[in-house]
Amino acid sequence: MITIRRAIGLLNKLGVTESINGKGTKVLSIAEGRKKIRWIEPSVRKSIMTYFYALHIFAISCTSVAKALFPRIDKERLAFLRKELLAAKESGYTEAVCGICFSILLENSNLSAICEIYLRLQDLLLWGYPLIFIEPRLQVDDYVDMLVEGIDNRDERLFAGGLEQIVRAIFVSSRTKIISVGIDAAKNVELPVLPPVS
Repeated sequence: MITIRRAIGLLNKLGVTESINGKGTKVLSIAEGRKKIRWIEPSVRKSIMTYFYALHIFAISCTSVAKALFPRIDKERLAFLRKELLAAKESGYTEAVCGICFSILLENSNLSAICEIYLRLQDLLLWGYPLIFIEPRLQVDDYVDMLVEGIDNRDERLFAGGLEQIVRAIFVSSRTKIISVGIDAAKNVELPVLPPVS
């Protein structure tokens, strides 16, 4: 169990918040947070690796999960998903694409074990927030186009393939960023090689 004080302390170290004596705690902008992150803190390093391990599981399993759940999404929710994906692409906030996809995929699933595991993984992915402070920002527009094309054609293979490429790109980018701040444990976490597309 983590206390509120310890949680706020960790958020301060992660560059998400700043505690101000006698006033309280404020949420920091990305620009402010970039200056406050304490990469050498053991609690920050542990949180970043927790994120990375969750992302690793996502990257390894997302294709199968997406293929299984995509056909269960009704036409109305697919239209909503399409709209949300295009809005994320237009705004340049493609980091949100995976969360958008899995929110819709999971809400339409009766596979309770998958839902429980993936909801927990999504929670753990929040620990990766400080990585947005490190350039470059991820560009996955082509893969978002694959997702949209998969939706338009009701093609779970195309949709799952686009999602897999996005998650893999996030993984590779995150791994590079984590290693760049001196968290060498990320060097030991790799993805299996994809089989050639036939």
